[in-house]
Amino acid sequence: MSFLIISAFLAMLSIVEIRSFFGLTVLTVSLYYSITYGYGYDWINYMDIYDHIGVQSYFVFFNEPLYHLLMQVSYYAGLSFSTFCALITSFIYFSVYIFCRNLKNPTLAFFTLFSFLGLYIFTEWIRQGLAIAFILLGMAANKNKKISFVMLSLAVLTHFAAVVAIITPYLIRSGNGNTKKTLLLTTLFMSIAIYFIYNPEVLSAIPLLGDKIAGYSQALLDSDVDFLTFILSSKVILGYLVIIFLFISFKNKNSHVYSAIISLYSIIITRMVQVFIRIGYYFVPAMVVSVDEIDKMQHTGVRTSLPKLSYIALIFGVSTIPFWNPLFGDGSKYYLTLFSTKNEITEKIGHKCMIINKNSERHTILRCL
Repeated sequence: MSFLIISAFLAMLSIVEIRSFFGLTVLTVSLYYSITYGYGYDWINYMDIYDHIGVQSYFVFFNEPLYHLLMQVSYYAGLSFSTFCALITSFIYFSVYIFCRNLKNPTLAFFTLFSFLGLYIFTEWIRQGLAIAFILLGMAANKNKKISFVMLSLAVLTHFAAVVAIITPYLIRSGNGNTKKTLLLTTLFMSIAIYFIYNPEVLSAIPLLGDKIAGYSQALLDSDVDFLTFILSSKVILGYLVIIFLFISFKNKNSHVYSAIISLYSIIITRMVQVFIRIGYYFVPAMVVSVDEIDKMQHTGVRTSLPKLSYIALIFGVSTIPFWNPLFGDGSKYYLTLFSTKNEITEKIGHKCMIINKNSERHTILRCL
């Protein structure tokens, strides 16, 4: 429920858009989600890895080295897992602040990021959240190519799929007469990626990448959901298409509107295959930057345009989508704090396991299997 309350609050602040309140807003949200954690399920696997650092035989389910290195540093420094989560979450929201602060509509940008990424990325898939934090810092330093390259490298070392963020600058500039070319290239890229997912043996000889593709391929087979059924049943794709139609309806469209359309289209096509869903989140910052430059988004208060109000309403709708699924709607009701005891943690894990086993036939939470 806290996610919906905060999203609604940010939606209202996006209409007013008082820049002097922006820093305090990010700080408040950051403090809340740094003190609390465990809204989803992945944290259980990460906690078990954290508690078994130093045990060579314990299985670490990811290959990227940076996040595991940070866990080791934190563990040997004597910090609890909850403190480690708090530090990572604080860094994520710090990067959000740095990314948004110089935009024309920083609160609207924060609202959009939180609506798309707040639950899934900044709270549940926190390793990818850290990777996106590095991407945001790199984009904030876009005039310094060295810093941008370093941030992208750190992101890839945290979550390999972050390599797709290399096309982010191209997405942002795609409205400058390159719309058709970008749509074609994006569709071609996704088609090739889908081919590799269904034929993982083609890349099997490439270290790390081959293992990742093989893992995605196996996950696709395990999901037992065919391509067409998954697309037609996706409420998220429908919601994103409505936002695209809103952009298309804008009169006197400038290049930034087309960039926003292409960025959102890139997000949509990554949802065509279930195992690619996470990749699309790397394109959200490009959409945020493009939307920030659209003329119709510049008015605030009583002068706020109807297109901007429509955009805010639709983005708020996006923020509610995860909670339509009882897996997250019910699961997010049980969370922990920095001060939770071991007994409380065990109790919450029990609740989580009951919910995920009830609502998901196949999952990867080892403690709940």
